[in-house]
Amino acid sequence: MHRTERRSLARRVWHLGRHARQQRTQKSRAYLWCDPAKVGAKPVIGVNAQSGKANIILLSRELGVALDSAQAQALMEANQAMIEGGGFTASDVSFQLASMKVLGTLEHRFNIKSWRVLDESDESGDRYVQASMQLSMGDSAIATTRQKVPVPWML
Repeated sequence: MHRTERRSLARRVWHLGRHARQQRTQKSRAYLWCDPAKVGAKPVIGVNAQSGKANIILLSRELGVALDSAQAQALMEANQAMIEGGGFTASDVSFQLASMKVLGTLEHRFNIKSWRVLDESDESGDRYVQASMQLSMGDSAIATTRQKVPVPWML
């Protein structure tokens, strides 16, 4: 197998994901094209619109914030937009924080007072993005603004 073929295969195996239920069966290897380790990848437990509660339970265990069935259901109900957008598959940290919130172990460190995102385009097609957020931490208030002009990946 050539180097480029191996990289392409690694990407396909990496993005393949796995359903949690199939990990419990004897035929779990049937879902993989090859041993992911042979191409430098590992199976991914996806939590998205196509996955179910079993994936949430399995991923929570893997990340050290184990959820039971009722807690997994609560996570699904409270984070429907994140699940539908595939955000938990892209960010293990976001999933851990959501799991900790369901478990009641997430410390409350700050409040979001307000936030705003401006996304503008001009007649030449250039896009400008600015985000502002106001937070409170105890008795302190923090305001921050970030902008990107123009945003190259949006052109």
